[in-house]
Amino acid sequence: MDYPFTVTLEELRRKANAVRLEKRRERREKILELSRGLAVTNAIIQSYFRISRQTASKDLNVLVRNGSLSRLGRGRSCAYTITA
Repeated sequence: MDYPFTVTLEELRRKANAVRLEKRRERREKILELSRGLAVTNAIIQSYFRISRQTASKDLNVLVRNGSLSRLGRGRSCAYTITA
């Protein structure tokens, strides 16, 4: 029996992934906005967005690789600023 409102699992996954990608993109844009005014740290990003340390690290590393942010320092004293 075929129901008119059935949605395949693949369709649900596709939609969920699209939502996750959009949220990630928006969060990274907001990180860039925050870093315009001051140097941001992983801890600041974690508390501002209520995300894990790993998620904050991934976002910051992607922005550094893209050339959008510059990393200052190493380890726990590491901060990130907007690239001039």
